[in-house]
Order: sequence, then structure tokens, then C-alpha cells
Amino acid sequence: MLCLGAAWAQTPPAKAVAGEVTSVDSSAGQIKVKGDDGAAYIIGVEENTNLLRMPLGEKDVKKAEKIALSDINIGDRLAARGTLGEDSKTLTVRTVMIMTKADVAKK
Repeated sequence: MLCLGAAWAQTPPAKAVAGEVTSVDSSAGQIKVKGDDGAAYIIGVEENTNLLRMPLGEKDVKKAEKIALSDINIGDRLAARGTLGEDSKTLTVRTVMIMTKADVAKK
């Protein structure tokens, strides 16, 4: 039982981040975000990360459009949930949801 408790204690915490994209580094596979909580986060994008753009007013994830990292722009709105790194600022995620800056302005 003690071994199982130690394994759980080492599981990295999950974190949900929502905020505004402040920079995109395609070569490093990173998106920097100013979170709604005021903190700065780095979202790590890997080969298996799903990047999705939600159309304006849409709530059904099935209607999201698959995009490339290069399609994400500064000012876009991002929502992601992933594993928080030891620095408490870096997230490794499986899915990133984006709403464009223009769509956010229309809302």
C-alpha cells in the first residue's frame, strides 16, 4: 500500500489554462500564454497534440477545425488542460482549443 501511495504522490498535477496567446514558437513547439489568472504559461506542443480552432459561437468540439501551430496568432484565445511541469509554468497538453482574436472581438 505504501508503494502505491508513493506513486500517486509523484503524479504531476493537472492544470487547466485559459488566456491570450502572447507568442508562438513553431520551431520550439511552444505557445506562450498570459493566463486569465495573470500568470504566464508555456504550452508544450508535441507531434500528437491536437490543435483545434472553434468556430464563433460553437460549443460542440466535434465541429472544431484541425489547425497547425503556424495557424495560431498573437491575441488568439487559448484553452488547454495538461500536465503541469516542475516549474509550475510549463504545460504538456494533448489538446489545444483556439478561438481567433477576430472571433473574440465579434463576441
